[in-house]
Amino acid sequence: SAGDTHSYYGSQSLPEKTITLLFRSKTDIFLAVAENRVYQHTPKIDQFSKIRFEFDLGETQPIVYSFAQAANDDILIGTKDHGLFIWTRKAQVEKQFVLQPAIEGGGLTSSTIYGIEVDAEANLWCSTQNGIVKLDSKGQLIKRFTTADGLQGKDFALGASFTSREGLIY
Repeated sequence: SAGDTHSYYGSQSLPEKTITLLFRSKTDIFLAVAENRVYQHTPKIDQFSKIRFEFDLGETQPIVYSFAQAANDDILIGTKDHGLFIWTRKAQVEKQFVLQPAIEGGGLTSSTIYGIEVDAEANLWCSTQNGIVKLDSKGQLIKRFTTADGLQGKDFALGASFTSREGLIY
């Protein structure tokens, strides 16, 4: 009933004590992240199942730091030290976990993506360890913002992004 709480860890539906990130897409995909492990919730059975995204990085399984959803329902995944990846809507529907790197150029392939926000024109804004980057909807670099542009510093923190109801990105 309303107001009741439920422990997914206590019921062993989610075998992690420390969850670093929760994400619910506009298409009702619900993900929980613990370090480099990602779990997807299945509402019919109210359980979380471990999924393994294929980053095309060999055996390396990067730590996921951020999620966002593009206007076309692709899910954007920011990682520690490996840049930005895309889980296409088609792959989501087909229950495939193969990811595409968002961009090959622009210097983001080894970046840490702490936060991702999508603006009204479908541009991506990513907080990184080297400032804020603005990408177009296809992942191409538009501009990198640094202290020279007025930022307080070049490095940000996990979850360092937010979009207000008015569309202002912080």
